[in-house]
Amino acid sequence: MHIEESFICGKHTAADCEDGIVCTPNFVAVIDGSTSKTPFRLDPTMKNGRFAMLLIRNYIRQMTAEATLEEFCQGITSHIAEEYAERGISERMAAHPEERLTASAIVYSEHRKEVWMVGDCQAIVDGVFYENPKPYEQETAMQRADMIKGGMLPADARHAIEPQSHR
Repeated sequence: MHIEESFICGKHTAADCEDGIVCTPNFVAVIDGSTSKTPFRLDPTMKNGRFAMLLIRNYIRQMTAEATLEEFCQGITSHIAEEYAERGISERMAAHPEERLTASAIVYSEHRKEVWMVGDCQAIVDGVFYENPKPYEQETAMQRADMIKGGMLPADARHAIEPQSHR
């Protein structure tokens, strides 16, 4: 594989950036850790989106070249569940899905010559645009916009629709 260019620019500093790129001989991935909607932090030194990105990046680094999309999804899900278990918070995560680590990723498998889009992603491959939006995202965004137009503060509107964003 030949990487033409790569660049990441976080909102604040490189140390708190929730986005990441990983390149191995077998995979190239762009990972977008999701910004937490709650103050809970799995690791007090960083935001949950960054922590999710780092876990996924490290998981991809150890995947076998022959890994499939299904194996990647099952493997990273298990990897994150193991992290919860090690921290003694599995029950909390089951009871509070809004606190779980989440991220989107686009992974290219050199062995399979496949692009995997997991989560809310967009990509251009050979000049063709691909997207993988959340099925309910547009509806939720419209509801939030209507609340704001009706006079609700944006933060209050986000809080009001938050339960819908964890379907």
